[in-house]
Formats: sequence, structure tokens, C-alpha cells
Amino acid sequence: MLISASTNPPPFSELASYLTQLQSLDIDFIHCDIMDGHFVPATTFDHAYLPSIFRISHIPLDVHVMAENISEIYPKYMQNGVEILTIHYEAVADKEELKSILLDIKSHKIKAGLAIKPDTSFSEIKPLLEYIDVLLVMSVEPGKSGQKFIQNTISKIQEISWHRQENSLDFLIEVDGGVNDALAPKLASLGVDMVVLGAYLYNSENRALDVRKLSISK
Repeated sequence: MLISASTNPPPFSELASYLTQLQSLDIDFIHCDIMDGHFVPATTFDHAYLPSIFRISHIPLDVHVMAENISEIYPKYMQNGVEILTIHYEAVADKEELKSILLDIKSHKIKAGLAIKPDTSFSEIKPLLEYIDVLLVMSVEPGKSGQKFIQNTISKIQEISWHRQENSLDFLIEVDGGVNDALAPKLASLGVDMVVLGAYLYNSENRALDVRKLSISK
């Protein structure tokens, strides 16, 4: 199972130090949580800070944009170091436009990710699966770190994993929200390829040990 360490919840004043600490851990990606204060209540950094994150950590970036006006801003995130660029299904009303954005991301040799909120059904996004490389399943409401994993996410993941297998699709399943060492083995058994670690990792007293607990599924 791949591990993506979130830039949320560290306060911005501590982020550079936290990113430096992550270099010594068995982390696959830095999950850059971008929030605009409109699509979600919180506000964080934007595209302008991504070069600094990559320069500090030297770890590939998994960018999760929680923002409105996606069609206007997404090109700004197609930068050096960005390996995955994920936008929200709910943020683009015109699904043909959404398809075009995903294809454009892929054309720049960046993995195109599609994120869905807990209340968005898997059936809604099935027509878009052939255009994505990563499906980010939110297991909490996006925006606030430290929330508990929503248990009915399990049935959604099961449905996604089964559909992927039955249709020979190759997108990655990523889960974000409330993930810890107790949940990780269950998620791995369901076919989840990547998990985002936020509060679990940031609040850990022994980050190296806690990452190793999840790395057994890698």
C-alpha cells in the first residue's frame, strides 16, 4: 500500500519543518491539500507554494485540489514534481468539461485523479473511470483534519474494487480521511492501493514506527 503524507494538519508555520522530517520516513508521496475557503471552509496555500514543498521534501507530490473554478486554476498545478493531480467531481458541473480537464492533465504526463465526497455515489462517476488514473475516495468530509473514518465508506470501496476487477480497469484507489494502523489492513484487503495520512502521522509520537505498521501492506 502506498502512503501519501498530508500537508494538513500541520500549521503553515510548521510545514517546512514537518516536510523535512518526512524525508526520513518510508513515504511515497506528499499529499498537498489545497483548499480555497469556498469549496471547503478552510484555506491553505495554493500552486505558488508547490515548488517549495518539492524542494524541501524531494518526494513526489500528490496534489488534491479542493477548490471552485477548477477549469481556470488547474493548469497552474501542472508543475515539476507533481505526479498526481486530483480534482473534485463535485466542483465541475459540466461533466464533458470535467472529462476534458482530466484528459488534459494526462496529456502532460501527470496522473489524473478524481476525488469524490462521502455522499457522492460510485454510480455517478462510472462514465469517467476510463479517463482517470486515480480515484480518491473521501472517507471524511473534505476540509478538516482529525475526523473519524466514515464506516459506510467500506461498502463504497468494495463496490469500486469489484467494478475495477470485473472491467479490467487499472486506476488506483486512494482513501483519504481518518486512516490509521487499525484500518489500513482492512483497506488493503479491499484493494485500496494508497492511503493518505493526516492527523494519524502528524500526532504520532513515533512516526517511523507508525509508518512501518502501514508499510507491511506495501
